[in-house]
Amino acid sequence: MYIHHINPSFFYIRFYGLAYVLSLFLCYYLLRRFIFVGKFSNLATQVDSFLFFGFFSMLIGGRLGYFLFYLIPDYGWQIISSNPFLIFKVWEGGMSFHGGVLGVFFSVCFFSLRTNINWRVWGDAICSVAPLGIFFVRIANFINGELYGKITEVPWAMKFPLELATSHLLFQQALLISLPFDSLLSMESSFSEFLIRIRENEAVREAISPFLSSRHPSQLYEAFLEGFCLFLLSFFIFRKRFLGTGFITAFFFLFYGFARIFAEMFREPDSALIFFLSKGQFYSCLMLLVGILLLFFLAPRNK
Repeated sequence: MYIHHINPSFFYIRFYGLAYVLSLFLCYYLLRRFIFVGKFSNLATQVDSFLFFGFFSMLIGGRLGYFLFYLIPDYGWQIISSNPFLIFKVWEGGMSFHGGVLGVFFSVCFFSLRTNINWRVWGDAICSVAPLGIFFVRIANFINGELYGKITEVPWAMKFPLELATSHLLFQQALLISLPFDSLLSMESSFSEFLIRIRENEAVREAISPFLSSRHPSQLYEAFLEGFCLFLLSFFIFRKRFLGTGFITAFFFLFYGFARIFAEMFREPDSALIFFLSKGQFYSCLMLLVGILLLFFLAPRNK
């Protein structure tokens, strides 16, 4: 069975950061193409500033959402009071998609007021290209070996060494069994050092295999559903000219909400549950509700 050992860095550059940068430039290119073929043509003079403003609003919203939706409910406000600068340490990870959506919503409202262009046009513009960004970020999650799935016996199941970080005892046992296979390891090795040896030494990977569970590669499920399929749906609606403005936004909220709720059925929860739902599923239910309300709002306005 495959044991995840992909190096998350490329020439000292994190793939996670590259995913965001690549997403920005691809979204910019696609929006320019859509403007060229006549869609969103009234945004031509504003799209550059909108996209960059929206990108940074998404980053800020995603980071703040990670603290407000995940860390603070689980660990309390002391996690910030004990280390106020933790919120700026983005290189240590921690982004919330739903917080990012709120950040983009702010930028859509701001540019709608600034340009006197209906918010539905701005919303359709960003929602028509955003799934590509989601796709690349989910692929980066897989490369990092994080946000892995639940235990399973499906033929394509994988093992993720980051599972060892969930238990200090499990980590120590796996480290002890690996010492004979790698002279660079010792019982004082940190977890990050151990991960490096796992990636570079096949014998160490084989040694720790019994300590790891077979799991769904849920990051790839989410990349396919929330990214690839949602982009195809957005492009289909984009091609169907009979649909009025705002429908790309409405179906984005609807389909993403459904896809996230479904995909997280196979994903190991990374935070406390809300009722019987993971936090990702709970916040995605709110997105489903927004999508339904948008459809009711838009239907009478669509000829």
